[in-house]
Amino acid sequence: MRLPMRESNAKNIQLLYLLLGGGTVYLFVYIEAVFGGMGYFLAEKYLPVPCLLFFGSALTQRLSPLAKKSLLLSAVTVLWFAITQLQHELTGMGLRSFGIFAFVYLLGFPYAAVTEDGKASSGLKLMGKVYVASAMVSVLCTALLVADAVPERLAGAIGYDGARVVALWHPNVGACALLLGIGFSLYFLVSVEKKWMKALLVSMIVLEFVAMVLTNSRTSILLSCGLMGGTLFFRIWKSGWKRFFVAFAAAVAAILLLFFLYDSMFDWHTQNRINDLLAQVETTASAVQSPAADVAADAGSGETAGEASVETIPEVPSGLKIDKNTGEVTLATGSGQSELSHDMKTLNGRFSIWKATIQALQDNPDIQRWGSEYAYMEISYRNSFRVGHAHNAWLQTWILLGTPALLMSLVYTLVAVVNAVWLMFRKNMELNKKIVALMVMCMLAAGILEPYLFVGEMTTSFVNFLFFFCTGYLMQWNVDASVSP
Repeated sequence: MRLPMRESNAKNIQLLYLLLGGGTVYLFVYIEAVFGGMGYFLAEKYLPVPCLLFFGSALTQRLSPLAKKSLLLSAVTVLWFAITQLQHELTGMGLRSFGIFAFVYLLGFPYAAVTEDGKASSGLKLMGKVYVASAMVSVLCTALLVADAVPERLAGAIGYDGARVVALWHPNVGACALLLGIGFSLYFLVSVEKKWMKALLVSMIVLEFVAMVLTNSRTSILLSCGLMGGTLFFRIWKSGWKRFFVAFAAAVAAILLLFFLYDSMFDWHTQNRINDLLAQVETTASAVQSPAADVAADAGSGETAGEASVETIPEVPSGLKIDKNTGEVTLATGSGQSELSHDMKTLNGRFSIWKATIQALQDNPDIQRWGSEYAYMEISYRNSFRVGHAHNAWLQTWILLGTPALLMSLVYTLVAVVNAVWLMFRKNMELNKKIVALMVMCMLAAGILEPYLFVGEMTTSFVNFLFFFCTGYLMQWNVDASVSP
């Protein structure tokens, strides 16, 4: 009787490590957004502690074959990371953050296998609630911005980039948080039975989707449409080709409808934003024109009211730009996003970024071997505009940590794809688990255009972590399903 009790206590302690790690990551996100700098310091200082405690405790317990393989792959990955950091230090490049890297690989990836949490999924449910809560914080930030009620303390963290809502550094980062919130909201929606909870979760999904629409992060929006359409597909399809085609048609119709709603909603929001800025200009101009006319009259300068007010009428605000030829008023954006039809030709400049990244790797054999901390400089030097990263998860891994890290990222990709596809099309597999598989596939798809998956970056650590965390659960669920009668 003592052994089960000891194992139960060990799992509870490991769950506490998970909560401490996940809490540190999200605490960083919001502290960094508001205060800057302090969040990064706290995360990097304290995040390795629960990760190393978890990894150490795992080595003292009886482990399944899957747990041993997961821990070994994690240890090899972290060892190569340490080797590259030593090489970077020797060449004067400085060190990359270890905290989030340790959290992802030493705790996130092996967690499900080490704790054998496939059946209860306690860790996944716990982190799911954290992600949904975070998404609702983003919804609240969006509501404050739209209502023009952002507190002064948060003015630097919440704002507009043209018509795009910015709540976490960049609209794309905020959209990713909302995408994952939608995924877990769907996970809980198909798991609960009480009607009031279902109604609450449906309302939350609607709010999360609307907030995502206002970021105009087209990749995340399309993926969220696919996630909801995929959930509908697996909800309808059980077996048989006839039902398969019905489910497929329903999913495609749902995706197209959601994307149409997004396009219409954002166009409406953009026009309202333009009208609001123009109204501010007119109001300010009217306020300064009358005093200017009075000054001109009192001074007896002979200037007309219009002449006197020419120099005092404010310019069009930086949020607007006017086409000199057509006079069309549009919104200026700092993210470089343009019309969808225009951006599709180059994936908003990503083709040239990828070409520059590959060129940088070809020009520097040492970078191919060890990677570089100055990857953004190498890419920007060979590109027509400055960039912060490779805009691709695999290229980003290659240029930061070298060819061995790229090979390991391909192994993780293969593991994730095989386990996700295998689980989605297993008979009698619960729908909530298929939703997690869909989330993993969505994150992989996002990795084609963004650098979020394999190399730990604090600002996108919640995506990096969840990809490996959910992949670990997919592996455990498939193992459990294989041994079940």
